[in-house]
Amino acid sequence: MRNFSSLVAIAIALHSAPIERLKLTISLLTSEMQRRLQALYDIIDPVANHRGYREALNDVSSVEQRDRCIPWLRQFRPLPQ
Repeated sequence: MRNFSSLVAIAIALHSAPIERLKLTISLLTSEMQRRLQALYDIIDPVANHRGYREALNDVSSVEQRDRCIPWLRQFRPLPQ
């Protein structure tokens, strides 16, 4: 379904400090799992105006999927008064 809001939530959770401190667990991941985890991090990386996110949006397997997408909606905080 290309639900990028859920994908970003999962990627941020996996990239959180408590998970990053699990060095032994991370070291036991297969190289394929580590590659996939890095691909998730690349999607949420803000470098180059979120290039990874924009590339993931454009990467579709068929033309009919191009218009099916739940985008990543950034949460905005109200300005202090």
